[in-house]
Amino acid sequence: MTAFGAVSVSSTTLSDALVLAYQTNPQLRQGLSSVQAANESVTQLISTALPQVTASGSLMVERDFGSPQGRVEDGYKLGLSISQILFDGGQSSNALDAARKSAFSGRQALIAAEQSILLGAVSAYMDVLRDEQLVTLAESNVSGHVEQVRAANERFQVGLVTRTDVSLAEARLAAARAELEMQQGALLSSREVYRAVVGSEPVDLEQPPPPPEVPATVEEAEAIAMRRHPRVVEAKLALEAAESSSQGFQRNLSPVLSATVSHTLSRLPGQQGGNTTSKLSAALNANVTIYDGGRSGSERRQATALIEQRRFELQLAASTTRQAIRIAYSNWRVTTASITAIERQAASAQLALEGVREEVNLGARTTLDALDAEQETRNARASLLTARRNEYVAVYRILAEMGLLTASHLNLGVAEHNPAANWE
Repeated sequence: MTAFGAVSVSSTTLSDALVLAYQTNPQLRQGLSSVQAANESVTQLISTALPQVTASGSLMVERDFGSPQGRVEDGYKLGLSISQILFDGGQSSNALDAARKSAFSGRQALIAAEQSILLGAVSAYMDVLRDEQLVTLAESNVSGHVEQVRAANERFQVGLVTRTDVSLAEARLAAARAELEMQQGALLSSREVYRAVVGSEPVDLEQPPPPPEVPATVEEAEAIAMRRHPRVVEAKLALEAAESSSQGFQRNLSPVLSATVSHTLSRLPGQQGGNTTSKLSAALNANVTIYDGGRSGSERRQATALIEQRRFELQLAASTTRQAIRIAYSNWRVTTASITAIERQAASAQLALEGVREEVNLGARTTLDALDAEQETRNARASLLTARRNEYVAVYRILAEMGLLTASHLNLGVAEHNPAANWE
């Protein structure tokens, strides 16, 4: 028997649960689709800088009602045109760079969703294990109180205890049954959460392996978080995208030069000889916006304000991440330290319970003393189960706040969602 229950032959490991959550959770798939849509906006911008090829064609029929026979003549016109922007002052390149940064920023949102799902899977897994043990503890408690009621009735029959002792035992039995119902309800809720996050029933969950290693100091973890956490990286990329957009708006009054080459084949109705005409033409075009009603100036001011907004968002993201990593470390250390104390409490409570039971048999203690000792022992065991669950989840929360709770970092051995493949 382990701290979280016996290992079954056909059991589910924590790694199994994480892989299944990663592969099936709809939130992650939704995020991947969103990133793919953002990638397409970049492709659309790239296309504007490439040559544009268009073809055209038309058929014509002309009837001469002035001729005696109402002569009908036909014709056609076919054209092929290629145009290319030669210079636009850098507007296209800056817009493209901004779109790329925005797309990369969206990938960070996908990583954040991945971390949230994996942390939720770990929490749900540990909750089910804990609640299964709490139900087992509550069932044992009910069985123990049933025995207490039986023993109290026997002692009452021979005059060793009073009716009050029997009533106390019966009251504790009723409370134990109510607690069992409560723990069974909590287990059902934990199973539902597990099913929603992981996508399957929690069947024969194994004891989890030792948690991953985390940095020894919060400063080391904070340094990693500043580089890796998607919250911070996303804010940095959003700032860079705003800066690129601003540079593009600074140049939106620049002249735009383009070249066009076209070729047409035509035979018009009434054309003498019915010969086909072939024409090849080339043009160099220049466009300069002289006045746009103040739109360009407004766009530049808006872009400057957006840069300031993104800078403050980056500062807020960094501050939030620092606070989150320090809180996660504090909770982990407090929980780890409390386990030692709770283990001592549980051991001492067990020894005290055994002593009280002996003293009850000798008449030196009352039934109430025994019931109180059993309650204290049970509470210590329940607290220990909860503390161990909290300690384990706290380690994964630290990884999440560092930006490392990903399928890649955990070596889940699963085909990872790769937005770059769609990008290419």
